[in-house]
Amino acid sequence: MTDLNIAEREALIDHLAEKPAGSGVLTPLERYIRDGGTLAGYVAGWKRDRDEKARAGEPTVEDLDRALAAAVDGYGTVRDYLTELLTSFWCGRADPKYGMTGDSSWQYDIYRALNQVGLIAGWRDGYGLDKAEESKADELISAVIKRMAGVRSE
Repeated sequence: MTDLNIAEREALIDHLAEKPAGSGVLTPLERYIRDGGTLAGYVAGWKRDRDEKARAGEPTVEDLDRALAAAVDGYGTVRDYLTELLTSFWCGRADPKYGMTGDSSWQYDIYRALNQVGLIAGWRDGYGLDKAEESKADELISAVIKRMAGVRSE
């Protein structure tokens, strides 16, 4: 589990807390362990499947709406964060290098939120996204901004 970043750990806890419908129904983890698997194996498979799904295909309208509703620590939602960021840029309280927080990794405020809801692949804390993943994440955020502004995709 040390290969999970903080957002993924939180998402895993939420996933493990989900109860299947019906009494006596095993959770996916319980089934996996009953069939001879380990917690470490289950977590590794969960992360792999989640990252593959995040990397696959173009985001749907539902994905963009989920992204806008994703929680950002201290700001409410991605929608709230992006609104405040644009306002801060416009009023001179933010810049491209340090955003509105004064932190040079301010983009990770949004990356973390999108990773937690499974829309972008994970990374190892301290290493960040590789260039290809960062580019894909930025394309998703651009699509989210357009969705927020009411721009229709072609």
